[in-house]
Amino acid sequence: MSWWVYKCNAQQLDYQGDWGDWDDFFEHNRKRWGSTKWVPALAKLKIGDLIIAYQTDRNELVGLAKVRQSCQQDTYLYLDPMETLGVKVRPLKRADPQISAIPALKPGPIQTVYEVSDSDARRLLAAAGAKSITTSGAAPRVRRTETAKTARPISGDKLYQLRARQALPLLVRQARAATPIYYSDFAHELGMPNPRNLNYVLGSIGTALERLSKKWKEKIPPIQCLVVNKATGLPGEGIGWFITKKDDFRKLPRKQQRFLVHAELQKVFGYPRWSDVLRELKLQPVQSDFSRLITQVAGFRAGGESEDHRRLKLYVAAHPESVGLGPGASAGIVEHPLPSGDTVDVLFQTRGDWVAVEVKSSLSSSLDIARGLFQCIKYRAVVEAVQATENLDQNARAILVLESTLPTDLVGVKNTLGVEVIENMLPRDG
Repeated sequence: MSWWVYKCNAQQLDYQGDWGDWDDFFEHNRKRWGSTKWVPALAKLKIGDLIIAYQTDRNELVGLAKVRQSCQQDTYLYLDPMETLGVKVRPLKRADPQISAIPALKPGPIQTVYEVSDSDARRLLAAAGAKSITTSGAAPRVRRTETAKTARPISGDKLYQLRARQALPLLVRQARAATPIYYSDFAHELGMPNPRNLNYVLGSIGTALERLSKKWKEKIPPIQCLVVNKATGLPGEGIGWFITKKDDFRKLPRKQQRFLVHAELQKVFGYPRWSDVLRELKLQPVQSDFSRLITQVAGFRAGGESEDHRRLKLYVAAHPESVGLGPGASAGIVEHPLPSGDTVDVLFQTRGDWVAVEVKSSLSSSLDIARGLFQCIKYRAVVEAVQATENLDQNARAILVLESTLPTDLVGVKNTLGVEVIENMLPRDG
């Protein structure tokens, strides 16, 4: 058995010998997919080989399939779908340099197949959240669906219940800010070293809200869906129990999962009684009044550029991988002017995302770092506006890169604003 990445593109460009959209295969149960008449490389595939379906014009891993009949019989390739994924490739590459280095995921001819090693395939699928294939040698994963159903409400004295009582006010803060939060960031703010341990915490919150919904005779939206995976942008599978009342949320196509979650998020953001929920559960809201900090930041005036800041800026610009970009990314533009009158320290312009980077050296004070958080919000908005005026997809990120560690008193601000921060970036020679 061999692994293959099979790339498709549906743009119907002049140079394409053929085109197609993997969604047609997975959603419409099409068994025949490609022929050696126009893709000679398909002759390499054999019965039992596994296909990772990659839609290049959407930068999406659409799903996993298995070869049922090779092209030897009638030139056509016949596949059986195994699982839908619907995961963007770029975040996976940014999060894991080993995935970024997989040859099949680098720019190359479209509508063709690339052989991939067993270890690379399993690593990629594990990062994409695939369920039908497990990482070799890895311990079995706990299904969050089961956790959501079995976790008790937040009123007990178990550790996950204590953490749930700590977590719910933070989620209310995120709901009011209309900002989801990554598992890793949420675990860090809660002082939890392993984000995987959030499964019972979030399940406990969901169970408590369900019970309160019955008591009040009104639907309280599942606020725990604010906690999302960095790669997929989706909450864990356990959220399906609170959205669909079924155990098979994980079996839905990823597009349908996103549709359901998006609808629930709008309900979470618009729900007017989160303060009442906290009072009913005898919890205090998070004291997240940052007005004093904002006043201090507004009055802060930075000095001239230090040598440490210049060195860090040049290092980041010369090393796109330091901010999660793939090895093929070009060096960043230093001191790039924006039409708002601002100048961003470094700007990377890739075919997918534009990434604005604000850097702060170890000499920066807490106020200067806080200022950097707000600068990132502005840069992201301005870069998206520039993309819009150039008829480009609005895919912009803004990252705050620190040579030091983010001060503890700014963690809440970072999470409330949803700013991506990379800490302890130490420039190295070479």
